[in-house]
Amino acid sequence: MVNWREYLCDFLEMINIPQLRHYEGTIKRGHYCLVDANAKLEILCELVNRALETAIFREKLDEFIEQRQELGASKREQALEEGRKRREQKERLKADSESNGNHLNGADILSNNNHIKQNGHVGKKINGEIESSRQDSSLGKR
Repeated sequence: MVNWREYLCDFLEMINIPQLRHYEGTIKRGHYCLVDANAKLEILCELVNRALETAIFREKLDEFIEQRQELGASKREQALEEGRKRREQKERLKADSESNGNHLNGADILSNNNHIKQNGHVGKKINGEIESSRQDSSLGKR
């Protein structure tokens, strides 16, 4: 079972201050009362300094975690907004194609546009539709 003496001795070993390590054996034997008062104050001072450093580090870490969470939330909001815009565009394309008498759905239009890009066809965009510069357009009427 680990007790405060072992923790204190481990701490003295960790901070590695030679004049305090001198008292390590005395503390291990349980004779803490034989340790010089100035050495006790120095040990206490080191313990408090380490605790304060830890508290400051934790505050900074909490700030970084909070910033990271805010950044993640803003990225999620952006992704949701972009998804909403894509859905609206897809619905508009579908509505436009249905109003023009073409019964292509948005997925077909998008896949045809993607097919054109992948095969290197050069086209120009007129009124939201792509007009291929090649004679055998891949967007021919169905």
